[in-house]
Amino acid sequence: MLQALLDRPDIDVNARNDQGATAACFASANGHRQIVKLLVDRPDLDPNIALNGGDQGCTALSLAAQNNNPRVVQLLLGRRDLDPNRATANGCTPLHAACHGGSEEVVRRLVSDGRVALERRDRRGERPVDLARRRGHDGIVEIIEEALKSPLRRRSNSL
Repeated sequence: MLQALLDRPDIDVNARNDQGATAACFASANGHRQIVKLLVDRPDLDPNIALNGGDQGCTALSLAAQNNNPRVVQLLLGRRDLDPNRATANGCTPLHAACHGGSEEVVRRLVSDGRVALERRDRRGERPVDLARRRGHDGIVEIIEEALKSPLRRRSNSL
């Protein structure tokens, strides 16, 4: 049924509801992996559209990360036009959201993508690792600290 709708030429996959949510944002936040897959496969999808209003600019990736949906995170990271560092109004990136939510699997998937900035600070000056440490997510702290030691990661951060 959804595929039939998406096949219609008059369907705008980036349309927003009255609260500013797109189908990708809603599906990502709620872990609807099959729907996200259908949307991600659409070349006209803009994966960087952010919610307006209460979520202060969360993208589909941020919503998937904060709601501990690692398989959705992986699907979204497959889009080369995705900005995995798009921050909210508070400066929080999807990695900040994952560190806040405490999902080691989501953090692993984000950290394994070389585009994800590991040391970006939010408006309070916190890096994702600082947030994880403050919230007592020791496993996440280890994952990020190990990634920061990687010669490949250090090289990509300096480019």
